Amino acid sequence: MEDKKLFQIGEVAKMFQLSVGSLRHYEKAGLLKPEYTDKEVIL
Repeated sequence: MEDKKLFQIGEVAKMFQLSVGSLRHYEKAGLLKPEYTDKEVIL
């Protein structure tokens, strides 16, 4: 992986004044795609 600054979903939610749930909904709908997903983190 390149040396990029990646943001956690909560950080992105705060930056854009959205809820984490909204971001997850947009991802599920195909509107957003995360650059990287940590497979070790279980929600």
